[in-house]
Amino acid sequence: MSRERSRVPRDFTFVLPDDWARIRLGRRDRKGDVDRVVNLVTGRRPDRDSLAPQVRRLLEETTERVDPGAVELYLSFSAPQGYPIACSMTVTLSQQAELGVTAEEVLAGFLTVGGRDADRSAGLHLGHPCGRVARMVPATVEGSRFDTLVVQHAFVIPGTTEFVLLDFSTPLLPLAEAMSALFDAVARSFTWVW
Repeated sequence: MSRERSRVPRDFTFVLPDDWARIRLGRRDRKGDVDRVVNLVTGRRPDRDSLAPQVRRLLEETTERVDPGAVELYLSFSAPQGYPIACSMTVTLSQQAELGVTAEEVLAGFLTVGGRDADRSAGLHLGHPCGRVARMVPATVEGSRFDTLVVQHAFVIPGTTEFVLLDFSTPLLPLAEAMSALFDAVARSFTWVW
C-alpha cells in the first residue's frame, strides 16, 4: 500500500458556481448561515419585512429535514434572464463501515441504490474509488406529483471505509442533461486536502 493511500485527508473541497449559497448544518453554524441566506434572498426588496420570516421558516424546515450525516446544504440562486434555476446539493459524510469491510465493498453497496432504472458508474477519482448514481425520484408536494433528477457522487475517503456523498437534485427535467453535466463538473472538481 502506498504511503498516500494509507493517509487520511484532513478535508475536501470542490468548486460550485458563484451564485450558490452554503448552509452548514451543524447547530453552531446553521443560524448564521440561514441569516446570511435570508439577507441574500430578501436584500433590498420593499417587502423584505414580510418576506424574510417566510424565507427563514422555509430554510429552517429544509435544514431540519436533511438526512442524518449531512453536513452542508448548497442552494442555487442562479436566475439567468430572471428565471430561477431550482437545484441543490447536500454534502453527507457516511459512517465508518463494519470491521473487515473494504472501501470497495462500501462503494459496491452505494452502487445498489436507486432501483433498476438508475444510471450507475464506478471508477477512480484522484486515484481513489468513487461512484455515481443518477435517477429520477418521484415526489409529492402539496398534493402534486412530480419527478426530480437526483445525481449522487460518492468519494471513498482515502485510508478509511467512509465516503463523502455529493447529492444533487433538480426538478427541472427539461434541463436534465445540462443540469447533470453541471453536477458532474462539480464532482470532477472534488479534491482532497492533505
